[in-house]
Amino acid sequence: MNFKLVHECRDRFSIDRMCRVLHVSSSGYYAWKDRPASDREQQNKLLAFHIRAIHNETDATYGTPRITKELNEAGIPCRKNRIARIKQKMGLRAIAAPRKFRCTTKAASDAVVSPDLVQRDFEAEKPNQKWVSDITYVPVGNNYVYLAVVMDLFSRKIVGWALRSSITTRLVSEALKKACDERKPTKPLIFHSDRGSIHQ
Repeated sequence: MNFKLVHECRDRFSIDRMCRVLHVSSSGYYAWKDRPASDREQQNKLLAFHIRAIHNETDATYGTPRITKELNEAGIPCRKNRIARIKQKMGLRAIAAPRKFRCTTKAASDAVVSPDLVQRDFEAEKPNQKWVSDITYVPVGNNYVYLAVVMDLFSRKIVGWALRSSITTRLVSEALKKACDERKPTKPLIFHSDRGSIHQ
């Protein structure tokens, strides 16, 4: 709307001059300016106030979906698209929080540690000579599951894996069994994990 443009630029140019350039009447502009804000505009101003408060209270880590959820749970009905538009107009953006490291393995104090036969030499001259294993976690919805993988250092190919909702000895055993069933390795074979190696 031309009246809105006149209002936004009123500190840089004279109102009469802008009205002439934009072909609107100055009396029409003053009537528009003095008109009370519509219900939607008032609601947007109130939402903007709450959005700013949540943005500041959460150190700018809440994005549009979480702000929308927070407002609805507080009894302030709103939709995600509307919140996104207001945030954009306000110039607010969420700061991506650094991904937290989750320790996936913790050895028992009385665990027997196998000797490290790899000695940080992660190269292999032939297939099924050295396998390495590790465990990570994969986010699934609001939870996560644990993934154990076995890699052949010669081809860098995953030769076995297993997925479970908790870390157990069986998780790694299943991954190793799948690798053995798939590759049927002959001796000698070194299987290395973060707690040492097994020479088979």
